[in-house]
Amino acid sequence: MNEFGVENETNPACNTVDPDLAAPRRSNTGASVVSSDKTRPASADALEIIRLIDVLQTPACHFDGNGEIIGINDAWLAYADRPVGTTHRVQWIELIHAQHRYTALSTLRAAHPDSDHASLECRLVGSRGTDQWFIVNLHRVGAGWLCTCTNIHDLKVKEGELKQRASIQSDMLNVSIDCIKLISPAGNLLHMNRSGCLALGVDEDSGFGMPWLPLLPEDVWPAGNSALDCARRGVFGRFDGRSELPGRDIQYWDNMLTPILDADGKTTAILCVSRDVTRERLALDLLRRNEERLAIATRVGGLGIWDYDIASDTLQCDENWYRIMGRAPGNPITSIDQFRPFIHVDDVDKVIQVTQTAKAFISSGRDYRFEYRVVRPNGEIRWVQSTVYPQNESGITTRTIGFVLDVTEMRLAERRREAWLHFISHDMRSPQSSILALIDLHRTGAQHTATQSLLDRIASYAHRTLALADDFVLLARAEAPTWSLMETDIGSVVLDAIDELWALAQARSIRLDVNIGDDVCVAHVEPFLLVRAVVNLVSNAIKFSPSNTTVTVSLSCVEHGYAITVSDHGPGISAEAQQRLFEPFQRFQAEPSRCPPGTGLGLAFVKTIAKRYGGSIKLHTRPGKGCTFVLTLPITSSRMLPPEAR
Repeated sequence: MNEFGVENETNPACNTVDPDLAAPRRSNTGASVVSSDKTRPASADALEIIRLIDVLQTPACHFDGNGEIIGINDAWLAYADRPVGTTHRVQWIELIHAQHRYTALSTLRAAHPDSDHASLECRLVGSRGTDQWFIVNLHRVGAGWLCTCTNIHDLKVKEGELKQRASIQSDMLNVSIDCIKLISPAGNLLHMNRSGCLALGVDEDSGFGMPWLPLLPEDVWPAGNSALDCARRGVFGRFDGRSELPGRDIQYWDNMLTPILDADGKTTAILCVSRDVTRERLALDLLRRNEERLAIATRVGGLGIWDYDIASDTLQCDENWYRIMGRAPGNPITSIDQFRPFIHVDDVDKVIQVTQTAKAFISSGRDYRFEYRVVRPNGEIRWVQSTVYPQNESGITTRTIGFVLDVTEMRLAERRREAWLHFISHDMRSPQSSILALIDLHRTGAQHTATQSLLDRIASYAHRTLALADDFVLLARAEAPTWSLMETDIGSVVLDAIDELWALAQARSIRLDVNIGDDVCVAHVEPFLLVRAVVNLVSNAIKFSPSNTTVTVSLSCVEHGYAITVSDHGPGISAEAQQRLFEPFQRFQAEPSRCPPGTGLGLAFVKTIAKRYGGSIKLHTRPGKGCTFVLTLPITSSRMLPPEAR
């Protein structure tokens, strides 16, 4: 058994080399043959092998089962730049670079006894440290080995450079926080950097090759397939993706797919760079939610937002702003000059003065608020409150942002409140004060008035107070949030109102002409309040009609509803008075001598009833030609509008 674990055979070529070997001798073929006086002449087979290696242009040698060199060619000697076996036996393993000797011996030991060939890649010991890479092929020859070598040093150097370059590139990819993937046209992962592996839960040593899209949530597959199709066609593709891993927060990605084309323009691979946009996505979601909340708040609060760029004189407004102004967003207002005609003619100067005054507030960084009137295209006048928020850059105001609020209802409510206060302080107090004054005069005896006359006066003032209180309570009841609706015959409502006023009409010599037709009109209403509304209309007609005239009351069906019409032959109502006719506490008296002034709440009550039902009250009149009031209500009144809808 030799040191390679190979059994020695009886062969003259396998004899060991004498340690006192003087110098290699040349065979007849020119190859160096190691021999000594203790070595028998080489066999014919050995000489044949020596002739074979001598003709080879690459390093080759022949060594026995103990690893001792029997013959070596000139190419190897030239590469090593030294003679072989000058003073000691030369082992084949000594010709192998020290770092590869273990591998070389392991290759020999691992060779199967029945195998006649083995090979390995290693470096051979060269001259002056120029150790180069070779493929070493070992062929079994009897008990020894024929060793032939092929130089692959340049290939190995290039391979090392490529590996180093690939390693550097891989390190560069791994440094990136973006997920970088190389994808085949079929959609399989060819390579992915560390960030991509972490994001998708793929082991870096997995070898890849798996389909890419199944690593993403299923709902993003259609967009991903569409982007892949673009890249396959040689076109840049892009889609929004997402990664979801157990125990980790959701990540959002902007996936950009760039095709890698060959000389013919065919896609050979796809480079996908996925950028983490989670923060941007969350920020956008937060911004979107804030905008939604702002939109809801402005819509609920009735705010219209505007943004004015001072340098470019550019005005931008939201839909609520246009709604408040009574304008269509499809016809945008983009400058202050375009907005100026919206302002009420009496407020233009005030707005200009406010603009000048606001400069001091803007320069101080404070907000400024003012009110003005705008005129809608239909002529309606609305009160608007505008609040200005200056935006400064380097101490210079470059733009102003603000909102407008329609405060018309607020101003009307204030006027109504003032009217109510006047009503309580004057109309309600005045009769009571008169009653107390009459009682005091009667007690002191300062006025000798008959008892009956005194009582009549007190009764008159008391009835007046009671009428005011009744009208006040009725109006408050009409404005209550809920009503008790029931199915009611509207014809009966009209007849009930006429019955209540028959005595008044007789006292004033007024004929009541009632026409309710043959059709039965039934609707869901609050019968008591509707009766009071009809009573108010008919009583007004009676009070303002001349004696021996007719007041006509009719009920008719109209489209989707019914109409109660009350006509008289009174003096009519002027155009100026018509503007305020249905407002509370408005009194109009054509003939003061004929009847006392009313409470001013009757027609306001009728208007409230009409609006709550979703109907209308209209007046047709000409001075001296009488009045016709038309109360129109929908046939289905169960869907009652809230008071604020008025």
